[in-house]
Amino acid sequence: MNIQVLNTLKDEIIIPCYQNIVLCNMKLNKWIKVKTYSKKMLELDEDNIKARYRLCFANIKLGHLKKADSQLEELERKVLSYEREESTND
Repeated sequence: MNIQVLNTLKDEIIIPCYQNIVLCNMKLNKWIKVKTYSKKMLELDEDNIKARYRLCFANIKLGHLKKADSQLEELERKVLSYEREESTND
């Protein structure tokens, strides 16, 4: 398979499937699985804001507050960076 096909697979199938798995596990309060699949999404797309948010949320639910705090700071940096890019493109 070529790179373009792999990227399409990743963007259109794998990441959306992981997002659904994470959301289902959030509804079931299975926070370790939320954390696991959020990390998998970030391995594929480090700029995925939803994955960062859900990873942070899982860490809060698991009582890993220091880790959640640092992830929240990283999430804030990513969101601000994204907003700057969007305003530059307008």
